[in-house]
Amino acid sequence: MNILDLMTAYFLSEEFMKIIVASILGFTYHQTLILNNQSWVKSKFQTLNFILLPAIGFAITSSISSSIALSLGMVGALSIIRFRTPVKNSFELVSYFLLLSIGVITTVNIYTSIGITLFSCFVLVVITFLESKKMFYNSSLKPNLLSETSNYLTVTMSEDYEFNSNNLVSFTFSEDKYYYTLTGSKTYLLDLKSSLIGKNEIIEITSNFDS
Repeated sequence: MNILDLMTAYFLSEEFMKIIVASILGFTYHQTLILNNQSWVKSKFQTLNFILLPAIGFAITSSISSSIALSLGMVGALSIIRFRTPVKNSFELVSYFLLLSIGVITTVNIYTSIGITLFSCFVLVVITFLESKKMFYNSSLKPNLLSETSNYLTVTMSEDYEFNSNNLVSFTFSEDKYYYTLTGSKTYLLDLKSSLIGKNEIIEITSNFDS
């Protein structure tokens, strides 16, 4: 059998089907969180995290479970991606974990390594395509709450943030930035603005009232 036949056989195997199922279950939980008004998961990168992490976790554990030496080595290797300084995007950690997993899995089963790599690339391309078509990550939550006389605060961030859903008017994700519009009393918005100033994730804060 040539390598094309072997890869075709792998993609039709029970192991690859389990990778697909793990991703579907992760995405199902992601959608459940959205239905329960968890705005922090409504971004491209969080969607990728929920889809890819279960698949990567399954691939790595299924590959090293039969070897105590590899299992112990993996514990040490994972400490490489335990950063002392915070990362701006959690998807960075997932990407590093994927790269590390590819290296380890390749030593055990090259077909699983190729499979999880191609699957991850496919998911990334699909999610990026859907984002470009405005099918995800652009949603007005409560547009009727905002009027010309309302106090509002707009916040632009480099990373997703969980605001009080009762005050959140709209949420939009575009070009790796998160845009929030919040409404409420002037006192509440001033206190919120004060608490946000200085955070690494903050790009810009504007309001329609004097600070």
